[in-house]
Amino acid sequence: MTLWAKNAIIANTFTMIQKLKTAALPLIAYLEKKLKVDAHYVIRVNFWINVNRVLAIISGLILSVAYAHFLTQADYGLYSYALTVIGLFSMPITTAIGSGISREVALGNYHVARSAIFIMRRWILLASGALIAVGVYYAFAKHIELAASFIVGGLFIPTQAYGGLAKSFLSVNGDVKRIVMFNLYRTPIITLMLCLVTWFTHSALWVIIASILTNTIISASFYRHVARVYRFNEEPVVPGAFASRFAFHNALISILNYGAEKIDNFLLWKFVGAGPLAIYAYATSPVKELLGLISNQSVIALPKFAQKPFHEVKQTLKLRVRQLYLITIPLMVTYIATAPLLFKYVFPQYIQATLISQLAALSLLSAPRRILQAAVLAHQHTKATYATNLIPNGVRIILAFIFIPSIGLYGAILALLLSEIVDYITLGIIIKNIKSEQQRV
Repeated sequence: MTLWAKNAIIANTFTMIQKLKTAALPLIAYLEKKLKVDAHYVIRVNFWINVNRVLAIISGLILSVAYAHFLTQADYGLYSYALTVIGLFSMPITTAIGSGISREVALGNYHVARSAIFIMRRWILLASGALIAVGVYYAFAKHIELAASFIVGGLFIPTQAYGGLAKSFLSVNGDVKRIVMFNLYRTPIITLMLCLVTWFTHSALWVIIASILTNTIISASFYRHVARVYRFNEEPVVPGAFASRFAFHNALISILNYGAEKIDNFLLWKFVGAGPLAIYAYATSPVKELLGLISNQSVIALPKFAQKPFHEVKQTLKLRVRQLYLITIPLMVTYIATAPLLFKYVFPQYIQATLISQLAALSLLSAPRRILQAAVLAHQHTKATYATNLIPNGVRIILAFIFIPSIGLYGAILALLLSEIVDYITLGIIIKNIKSEQQRV
């Protein structure tokens, strides 16, 4: 094919795309009027988010198949437990930074990014040291695999915090396309690396270390790229711009959230063992992917919520929840119907996880609550944030301690479903009672 012919094909393709865009304008205008949304914004951001989600699902599926074939259930249980503990120390830092910069970045004040790292540096080092100390404890307990995992994880928390800042910055700024483009090369690299390590070593420890090191290197390059594009490293540090008090409160809340979300992993490891924990992880992983698909809408909504008065946000929340159910219910029903085929043909090593996974899928019915959480986060209502997290998460932790030691895997699912119901009801009541003129505290 000649160069002229190739250029003609490219030109015709772009012409066709432009015609399709022009033809779609009346439909977009109708959607904006009917659904009361910025349809251009939703379609553009949704496209990139869904590209990212599809990429994550494909990567997760490949890794899950590799782990199922080359790691024993006990090894995969250890892998799940180790990553759970590492996340407990690293996640609050990322959450604090993201919540502290959210409103200023949404309003175009990019200098807050540099201030965030400056203010959070001592907490980053504290989290790093604490995880290393946990590793030393496990070394004295002669659990070398966990000890090595936690020490390596602790050493690299500071670098990963920078990557978390970059991702939060782009997410709040609505630059989802850049996140997706970054993941287009990040995800295949990590997937290939972990598959190769799993294949050659058959070792949970080496898979954990490979995951930490690869993510650290990529996080550092991601931060440098975002800082260069938005030039926030050239801005002076302005401590007052970073909502440090709200960030601190949100970090505390995130520890409770994470503890409640992962309490089943901790208790299953303690009372049932690594093998059943692996079964539970495989049962709930597909449900978490579907939950992420639904939660995309809260990511889209966050920048828009931050730019509007809270009373305007409240007026649209009921409509947004109803719209999300149009996505949620078909996804849930489809998954419950197809789960037996998924485990029979893709994960036959975990066929016993089928019923547990179907039951876990019922938790998707509360997924639209994420849009309510986004409304509270966008306007940094500290008291409301505490209330919407303390009550349901406290309930989940209590239920997990009651049910998991007595009925194991099914106890974990029962605690999950009951706490999701409490969470949804609590969010609705609290948002209804937030006053429009409430000030951030």
